[in-house]
Amino acid sequence: MTDPENDLTPDEKRVEALLLRSARLDVPDAAMKQRALDIGLPALAEPRRPRRATFVAGTALAVAAGVTLFVATRPSPQTGEVAPERIRTASPPKPVVLPSAPACPKLVLARGDAPLLDDWEENDSRVAPLDGRAGNWATYDDGTGKQTPPDKSPLFPSRIHGGRGASTRALHMVGGKFKDWGVTFGAELADAACYDASAYAGIEFWAKGPGVIKVGFQMIDVQDEKYGGLCKSEPDCYNTHRKVVALSKGWKHYTVRWEELAQLYQAGPPLGFDPRRVRFLEFGIGPESTPFDLWLDDVAFLKR
Repeated sequence: MTDPENDLTPDEKRVEALLLRSARLDVPDAAMKQRALDIGLPALAEPRRPRRATFVAGTALAVAAGVTLFVATRPSPQTGEVAPERIRTASPPKPVVLPSAPACPKLVLARGDAPLLDDWEENDSRVAPLDGRAGNWATYDDGTGKQTPPDKSPLFPSRIHGGRGASTRALHMVGGKFKDWGVTFGAELADAACYDASAYAGIEFWAKGPGVIKVGFQMIDVQDEKYGGLCKSEPDCYNTHRKVVALSKGWKHYTVRWEELAQLYQAGPPLGFDPRRVRFLEFGIGPESTPFDLWLDDVAFLKR
């Protein structure tokens, strides 16, 4: 029998080690435990290669097939759903960064004209390859419970029973009780690069729970330098900027604006969020929100 651990490529081993390490660093002390049980998702996608026809659950991340460009339209909400909240600002918020922050070694600049990240109508695990984005959805957990899809799996869509307006598919995750840091899932936004999302104002999505999730974006500044980041001090690494979002039992629209994102604990000098230096999109489910039955759909950047 083949050992799944030995089947991992060097990049896949890097992803696994990085994510598990960030989970352990996510809780700095007991006083902050309930506010920082989730982890950063520093790496979930690899440089693109042909997709494997099958995969063994719990082994390496599956990666998507070659990019198939498509034009996705946003589904209109069905009758009875909460109308999307649209907030406009007179001018973009000014990002706050560490003094003399090093430039990103590689940068992908978003134009701001193609906000869709994923509506899951395509039966794959890729984020929509629009506006320079390239990445795959995947999940990890702390090993103290079970989730579906399982730990270390790519995330594919499920059919919505009865649909949701024009939506027929969405991301569906189910899990039991977890006791350590819980579950995290998300996607890289650009291959081994910073994604400059400053042309947008934040992120929006439809979801239903119930439960609490922590929605965030990880900057290159808090990613460990040995994995391509700029963070050198362990207490400061993987302190992702997040917002705590309470879900409801029914479908509801949520928005998270850049100015709402903040580090959930303070281990070093304060670091403001800068949308020009983004590496990963993260959704975290702490043990306090398990067991869980979560649906996620129509994830997109907010237009200015």
